[in-house]
Amino acid sequence: MKNTIYLLISSFIFISCSNMSEVEKRQESKIKEVFRDVKQDAKADFSTKSKFTVNKKWWKAFNDQTLDKLIEQAVDENLDLKLLLKRVDLARLAASDAQFNKIPRLSSSISQPGTTGSNNNFKSRSKFNAHVSWEADIWGRLEAAERGAIAEYKATEADYRGAYLKVINDMANLYFNIRMLDEQKSLHEWAIKDTQETLRLYVNREKVGLANKEQESSQKAEVLRLQSDLVNIERQREVLSMQLNLLLGRAPHAVVVPPEEMTKTITIPKPPKELSFDLIARRPDVIAADLRLREAYFNEESARVARLPKVTVDLDYTMSAASLASVTDSWVLSLIPKVSFPALDPTTKTELKRRGVLVETKQLEYKKSLLSAVNDVEEAIMSIKYRHQQLAIEKERTDQLETSYEKTMKRFETGLISHLEVFEVERTLINSRQRYLDNYREVLAQTSRVFIALGGGW
Repeated sequence: MKNTIYLLISSFIFISCSNMSEVEKRQESKIKEVFRDVKQDAKADFSTKSKFTVNKKWWKAFNDQTLDKLIEQAVDENLDLKLLLKRVDLARLAASDAQFNKIPRLSSSISQPGTTGSNNNFKSRSKFNAHVSWEADIWGRLEAAERGAIAEYKATEADYRGAYLKVINDMANLYFNIRMLDEQKSLHEWAIKDTQETLRLYVNREKVGLANKEQESSQKAEVLRLQSDLVNIERQREVLSMQLNLLLGRAPHAVVVPPEEMTKTITIPKPPKELSFDLIARRPDVIAADLRLREAYFNEESARVARLPKVTVDLDYTMSAASLASVTDSWVLSLIPKVSFPALDPTTKTELKRRGVLVETKQLEYKKSLLSAVNDVEEAIMSIKYRHQQLAIEKERTDQLETSYEKTMKRFETGLISHLEVFEVERTLINSRQRYLDNYREVLAQTSRVFIALGGGW
C-alpha cells in the first residue's frame, strides 16, 4: 500500500514538473522570437559585440562631488522609492502565500457548546476539531500559480529599479539646471556691471553736451531689463531648489546647494561610440515586461489545467468529552478523498480565454517596451551627436563675438559708434553665451539619458 502511495505521489510530481518544463520552453521560444525580430530591425544602429559597459555609479563620470552626494541622498531618502520598496515587500509576501497553497492546510477549533434535553436538563460537552485539507497538484496548476506570483514579485523589483534610475536622472537634470542658472546669473551680473559702466559714460557725456537724455534713458532701460532677467533667474533657481528638496524627501529649504558655474564644475563624459543590442535587455522596464509576460504564460497554464479533474483529500478528526479537563471519552477520524470536474463549470472556459488574451496583451507590451528602449537609446545618442556639434559652433561664435565686443567698446569710448550698435553687440554676445550654456546643459542631460536608456549600472 505504501509503495502504491509513493508511486502515485512521484507520478504527480513528475507530471507537474513536465508541464512546467514545457511551459517554460514555450515561454523562452516566444520571448526570444520577439527579441530577435526587434533586434533584426535595429541591427543597423547597434553593433554585434558589446564594446561599452555601464559603470555602476555612472554619474561619477561628471566629476562633481556635490552631484554625487545629492544622488546618494536621493537614493536613500526619496519617498517614492520607499513606497515602491513596500510594494516589493507586498509582492514577496504574495509569492510566499502562493507557495503555501501546495502544502496541506490545517485548521482547528475548541468549543464547549451547551445542549438541553426533553426534561430541560442543561448539559455541556467540550469538543476539539482538527481539519487537514490537501490538493494533489497533479497537473501543475498550483505550481504554475506559484511561478506566476514569483514572476510578478521579480517584476515589481524591476519596477523599483526603474524608479531608482528615474530618481537619479531627475536629480541629475535638476542639478544641471541649477548650475546653468548659476552661470546665467554670473553672465547677467557681468552684463549689468558693463551696461552700468556704459550708462555712467552717457551721464558724463550728457553733462558736457556730447549725449542726450534719450540715450541715457535708453541705457537705463537696458540695465533694468537685465536686472529683471536676473530676478527671474533667481526665482527659477529657488523653484528648482524646492523641487530638489522634494526629491530628497525634505522640506523646501532643508538642503541648500551653494552656487557654482556649470562649465567650471561639471565635466562632459565621452559618449559611447558602439553599443550592443543586448544592453537593451538589461533595462528595468524591459525586464519587468519580460517577467509579466512570463507571469501571463504561467497564469494561462494554471487556467488551462484548472479545467482538468482535481483531486483533494480531507482529513477530519473530532474528539469530545464532558469537560475540557476530563479525558476524551469519544473521538471520530474521517478521511475523505474527493475528485471534482471543473470543466463542467462554463466559467473555467471563459477564464482560460481571458488568460489567453492577457498573454497576447503582455506580448505586445513586451515588444513595445523593446522598441521604446531602442528609440530612447538611439534618440539620446543622436541628440548628443548634434548637441556636441552645436556646442562647438556656439563656442567659436561666442569667442568671435567677445573679440568683436571688445573692439566695439573701444570704438564706443572714443565716440566713433552709436549706442544702438553697442546695444546690438551686447545683446548678441549675451544671447550667444546663453545658447552655449543651453547646449552644454543639453549635452549633460542627454549623456545622463543614455546611461538611463541603457538601464544604468547594476
